[in-house]
Amino acid sequence: MEINKIKCGKFSFNVPNFDLKLTMFSGQTSQPPWKHKNDYYQELIFIEDKPCLIKVRQKNNHLEVKYETDTKVSPQDIKKTIKYIFDLEFNLDKFYFNFTQNDSIFSRIVEKYNGLRLFLAHNKYECIISSITSANNSISKWTRSILRIKEKLGRKYVFPSSEEMYYFPDPETVLENKDKLKYCGVGYRYKYIVETTKILYENLSIDEVNKMEYDEAFETLLELPGVGPKVADCILLYGFRRYEAFPVDIWITRAIKDLFGVSKDIREFGQSKFGKYAGYAQLYLYQYIRHKK
Repeated sequence: MEINKIKCGKFSFNVPNFDLKLTMFSGQTSQPPWKHKNDYYQELIFIEDKPCLIKVRQKNNHLEVKYETDTKVSPQDIKKTIKYIFDLEFNLDKFYFNFTQNDSIFSRIVEKYNGLRLFLAHNKYECIISSITSANNSISKWTRSILRIKEKLGRKYVFPSSEEMYYFPDPETVLENKDKLKYCGVGYRYKYIVETTKILYENLSIDEVNKMEYDEAFETLLELPGVGPKVADCILLYGFRRYEAFPVDIWITRAIKDLFGVSKDIREFGQSKFGKYAGYAQLYLYQYIRHKK
């Protein structure tokens, strides 16, 4: 699909306490990293129901943005969307203060990974499917699967710069073309993806989940095929920005045992200890244990 009535532009803005590359490639996300080309990271995002090609790069404490989009989308809309995706409104200094006080180990973790923020999903349905696909899977494999789903089932958009981008398919499209999923490397998760998609299309609105309190949303997501506690918390943290979520995988289990000597009820421990910062604590603990020598 070619985009007409397009405007192109660019702007930059200050982004203190932010590391774009570290955030995008943290390994703790529910979407693939953006495509890297010509020193920019780029992604197709819908803003006000209009396709928008966004390109970003970081120069010191500034984020430089280029865009190609419908004439009805304003630079202010684009900036607001970027600030949401990289969680730039979150008070990282306050988190650091609470995370590091009287704790030399946490101080070193924060110093090493300073500027790491949540990489939030711009498409909640894609986030749900990505999270299901990531279960018991390597980062590289589930990322490839999601990109294949985009290319085989998603809609292609061609921008004036000749850039071709694919957007993740909606639930209806996935159900109409479900056989193509078998060629996207999702393995046994194929059944979970189809069944969950059917529920989201016929019975459960993603907007409904977004309006729920955390505990209700967590229990609701657990009813979806292929969604366990870890996947549910990933969806809530990276898809719905619920900071109290604390996804627990083998790496977080190791980190909590290594730092606190706790080996049972890890999720409950994390939420109790870190409270409203649980999601961010998990993000930094993951980096710590993955790169511990």
